Amino acid sequence: MGRYRIHTGNLLGLSLGVLALLGTIQTGLAVEIQAGRVYPGGSRLEIAAYGVAFTVPAHWKGALPGGSEVFVMQPDADPQVYILASGEAATRAEVAKLMASPIDLGDGLTLHPSTGLVERGEALAGRYEVRGGARPLSAYSEALSGAHGVSVAFTLIAAPGSLAQHEAVVRTLIDGTDLGAGDATVSGSAPAGAGDAQERWDVYLKGKHILRYYTAPGYTEEQYLWLCSDGTFLKGRKSGGFGGGASGAYQGKVSGRWAATGAGEHGRLTLRYDDGTESGHDLRWDYDKNRLYVDGKRWLHGTNDLCN
Repeated sequence: MGRYRIHTGNLLGLSLGVLALLGTIQTGLAVEIQAGRVYPGGSRLEIAAYGVAFTVPAHWKGALPGGSEVFVMQPDADPQVYILASGEAATRAEVAKLMASPIDLGDGLTLHPSTGLVERGEALAGRYEVRGGARPLSAYSEALSGAHGVSVAFTLIAAPGSLAQHEAVVRTLIDGTDLGAGDATVSGSAPAGAGDAQERWDVYLKGKHILRYYTAPGYTEEQYLWLCSDGTFLKGRKSGGFGGGASGAYQGKVSGRWAATGAGEHGRLTLRYDDGTESGHDLRWDYDKNRLYVDGKRWLHGTNDLCN
């Protein structure tokens, strides 16, 4: 899922009926979202890297189009109504600031706040005018923030006259969203032990899979780093432009050996590539927010299914 610069990449002109040709899955236990699959109402879905799980509403269907970071849902009976699901590594205060400002959807579409934000339980809610489209559209959005520094938003987009009848679906989505799954996989554990004993960075990083998402107007990039316990590493990335989208395959995939020095809040990561080159990276753990930073950029923790 994308961040709050949503970048729909022509999603508002996309028919999920066409995507249905790519196949569907059955409802049941939560499954990781896959691009190009259509999920029927009742499907429990998760994004493990963000620790987010939610359920596609009954009588709706959803899909993650290839090259997009936004999960799109539509009611079975009205293909002109959309709910966009997007994620953000952000606190509640950061989300409130973002929601109170114009939000770029990409392809010339922008959400402009039409009312102030309100609180609905733990969620923040706002109403918007959609500008830049071929027909009048309005939007209603709710966002929920988790204790592990990840937020998720569901944004309903429809003609002004039909918006209100679908707003309850957004509330149901928010109420059924689980942000607790990310406590272990997203925020990770700090490189420090009990009391004053601070764990070494080489011990902490052993066997870890860390990842970073970057979004800018017209561009998206995902970076991945597997730090295997045997001292080897694998590094990859996905990137591309919105609309055309990322390729979905790892690009610039490289490998080599890694080493880390330091303990506690600050450390240093060294990557020695198979071609003989070397790169160094500053490490920092923010104890107040329980976050990992590499060269000043926040990285998340994913499940290491490649090496231990």
